[in-house]
Amino acid sequence: MESQSRTSPPETPKRSPFTGIFHKLKTNLVFRSKLAEINGAMGDLGTYIPIVLALTLAKDLDLGTTLIFTGIYNAVTGAVYGVPMPVQPMKSIAAVAISSTAAEFGIPEIMAAGICTGGILFVLGVSGLMQFVFNIIPLSVVRGIQLSQGLAFAMSAVKYIRKEQNFSKSKSVGDRPWLGLDGLVLALVCVLFIVLVNGDGEQEEEEEEERDGSRRRRVSIRKVISNVPSALLIFLLGVVLAFIRKPSIVHGIKFGPSKIKLVRMNKAAWKNGFLKGTIPQLPLSVLNSVVAVCKLSYDLFPEKKFSATSVSMTVGLMNMVGCWFGAMPTCHGAGGLAGQYKFGGRSGGCVALLGVAKLVLGLVLGSSLVGIMDKFPVGVLGALLLFAGIELAMAARDMNTKGDAFVMLVCTAVSLGSNAAIGFVAGIVLCKVVVFFALFFTVSAEIYIVTMEGDPIISYKGGVNGFEATAVESDEKIDTSSELVTSYARHLEKKHDMLLGMLFEEGSYKKLYSYKHLINGFAAHLSPAQAEVLSRTPGVKHLSRDWKVKKLTTHTPQFLGLPTDVWPTGGGYDRAGEDIVIGFVDSGIFPHHPSFVSHHTAVPYGPHPSYKGKCEDDPRTKVSFCNGKIIGAQHFAEAAKAAGAFNPDVDFASPMDGDGHGSHTAAIAAGNNGIPVRMHGYEFGKASGMAPRARIAVYKALYRLFGGFVSDVVAAIDMAVHDGVDILSLSVGPNSPPATTKTTFLNPFDATLLGAVKAGVFVAQAAGNGGPFPKTLVSYSPWITTVAAAIDDRRYKNHLTLGNGKMLAGIGLSPSTRPHRSYKMVSANDVLLDSSGGNKYNPSDCQKPEVLNKKLVQGNILLCGYSFNFVAGSASIKKVAETAKHLGAAGFVLVVENVSPGTKFDPVPSCIPGILITDVSKSMHPSTALLSENDRVTSSTTMADQHRKTEQYKRELASLSLPL
Repeated sequence: MESQSRTSPPETPKRSPFTGIFHKLKTNLVFRSKLAEINGAMGDLGTYIPIVLALTLAKDLDLGTTLIFTGIYNAVTGAVYGVPMPVQPMKSIAAVAISSTAAEFGIPEIMAAGICTGGILFVLGVSGLMQFVFNIIPLSVVRGIQLSQGLAFAMSAVKYIRKEQNFSKSKSVGDRPWLGLDGLVLALVCVLFIVLVNGDGEQEEEEEEERDGSRRRRVSIRKVISNVPSALLIFLLGVVLAFIRKPSIVHGIKFGPSKIKLVRMNKAAWKNGFLKGTIPQLPLSVLNSVVAVCKLSYDLFPEKKFSATSVSMTVGLMNMVGCWFGAMPTCHGAGGLAGQYKFGGRSGGCVALLGVAKLVLGLVLGSSLVGIMDKFPVGVLGALLLFAGIELAMAARDMNTKGDAFVMLVCTAVSLGSNAAIGFVAGIVLCKVVVFFALFFTVSAEIYIVTMEGDPIISYKGGVNGFEATAVESDEKIDTSSELVTSYARHLEKKHDMLLGMLFEEGSYKKLYSYKHLINGFAAHLSPAQAEVLSRTPGVKHLSRDWKVKKLTTHTPQFLGLPTDVWPTGGGYDRAGEDIVIGFVDSGIFPHHPSFVSHHTAVPYGPHPSYKGKCEDDPRTKVSFCNGKIIGAQHFAEAAKAAGAFNPDVDFASPMDGDGHGSHTAAIAAGNNGIPVRMHGYEFGKASGMAPRARIAVYKALYRLFGGFVSDVVAAIDMAVHDGVDILSLSVGPNSPPATTKTTFLNPFDATLLGAVKAGVFVAQAAGNGGPFPKTLVSYSPWITTVAAAIDDRRYKNHLTLGNGKMLAGIGLSPSTRPHRSYKMVSANDVLLDSSGGNKYNPSDCQKPEVLNKKLVQGNILLCGYSFNFVAGSASIKKVAETAKHLGAAGFVLVVENVSPGTKFDPVPSCIPGILITDVSKSMHPSTALLSENDRVTSSTTMADQHRKTEQYKRELASLSLPL
């Protein structure tokens, strides 16, 4: 009954699996621009027509059957991949066939070679080996293969333009005449027309509002020209000229498809096909038809998702089916993809349209198309092929380091001089040599934070094909465990990995983190040269070298009025902060401290309703850091480890606090109420956090010896917001303010804080340890709450009672001397062992126990002076206490002089009685010497002669008392 009374959410109608398939087909086949897609479909004909025509004329290839099957292949791959995936002839098999006699390598051998090649590629795809090959082949080697293939296309194109061709014998037969329907002038005009229309292929992003009228007009004219379908017009021109050159070919046209029949292949055909065709074709198919195609597809269409496995399988299936019926062996090709992209192809609809055209021509005209293709102007085909080759070669322009460019060019040279397989081997070997050299003989790497184009999870509103929006309204929280969020997060991380894998050799870099929730980017350990490459890579928005941060650092609840004004509204101190999760990005936590134990509270902690963070175990005890009060504990140190700054013996490879800073900040914000404050066996009151019932989530990114690195801190913040914290406490900031006067908010740290605020998290960051002077603020983000050091009403007062009854107020956090007992006070200047000791050290500082006479100090109170050495840092109150203890003193008095007005003195805990007196004038004037323990003490002081004070104190008996 209870479940029926609740309001049920509206049921989402179940989607048929056919609905999803239909949606994908619709998305993959949609035209970006009809004319551009039609024009792009012509981009691969410069490769397709010459090879198909040569095999048809030389080996009696059934053109009609080839058109039907390749048309089906085009349509299917366009629908599956959503990009202009080309279908090209297998060039090595075609080359062997054209250069051999029909008896040596005829149609049976050609088809056997195609089936064997396809079968091997299919097995490589199904087994996952092709994806493995794709992942391990360095980008510089792939670019070398692409460059060699592109240059080979361009060189063939120039040959087509300059020389007349006999495709049946695959050779040139003389210079092309200047004039004529297939003359040199016609080919050059086609080349110039393509240059005029398509330019260099780069697309400008226009900002019309910033341009003047004449500039806008030129831009408009340029847009009109660029929309002209250059490849389509040139192809149609070639068809018209074919009929003009030989009008009688009209009589040779016969309607109806060719008769499709099964090709018979004997044992000898299988053997020759495999040895002469498959073996030389296989390396080219793996490298150019699969690996290079996938790499180029990612360059051109980074939003599309398909793997080397699927591409290998489609190539295999095409040949395992079509070759049995006499269809030409086919594959995908980086050159065809580049050509179709060059002329405007941007979707699967481009090649699907080409496939429909091939299918119609194959069914309607069949093999009678041979006559038309034979008279098609070869110079026109050369113009199309030239730009397809150039576009493919241009993919190699992202080799910005000398090492990668060197490997690529050697691979290209060897491939052009021999074949792609030998070029590939040469590139792999050389690449390993270059990586070895880089690892052992070049400069050390550094950590860089890279911010990518594209929205992170917190602000992604859709637009990437296949991924719905993850951003929510400002008053909502993102469900980080939903499939929408996790799938988009995987997509972003995959893009980060693919970008690094494409640019750099495996082992030459290390990715430390992927940032997906608040910013889209990653941190990586790179060489300066690699960082330079990344900074100029398309899709990279910002790159910065990692920088260090440092840590920024209890009656306070009463001072703020929390027990009387705030906590009662939430049910009292035992409910203050109920179910609020505070994330601390700090130095970790000591979970056994009373401020964090869960059994201290009257009401037990239950599971938190929404927090999704995890708890690490202590690697030594194997016990979880979480206990109900602490509900999350993780540490982030990848950058510290990569920089060589991390020492696990000191810094702890766990959330354990290495120096107390993180435990300190966590106790202030969310420590349990009423915890006794004990030091050196003495109790100094009780402490409480500001929200005693709040939960604590620890994200350790700061360490004892070196502070921390921004990349670790950003990863911690990103994870904290992902886990669902309500508040972020950041007592962390850069080591110094920006060197320039202009503060930028584009750095990844501040951008991450902005993302956290967008996610509905309240962010509080310490203003810094400096001040109160100009330019000491180190918290710059305008979208967060910056908390500066403030005052409270706590005074750490001690009193020194002199033998004449005068009471001097001072500062101290130490036990008292024995009650009702007096002690003699001795000056450090009067108890030197050797007068020469004062030449090396200032004896009144009491920093060197070995220069003082222990017999004269033991059992007495040691009188010391607060000199400039304490301000400079070469002397400390802690060392005074250690000196007094080492000498057996009953306590110490440290007298301050020569201090600027307004100077603040902080108490230093001491294990023996001690006091810091900041105003010695009270000892000279009995009328003002007596102070009650409730008086507030200021730090103003008057100058007094140290020797005179010392002589006076020596004549008086003193005792130390500390009110508790």
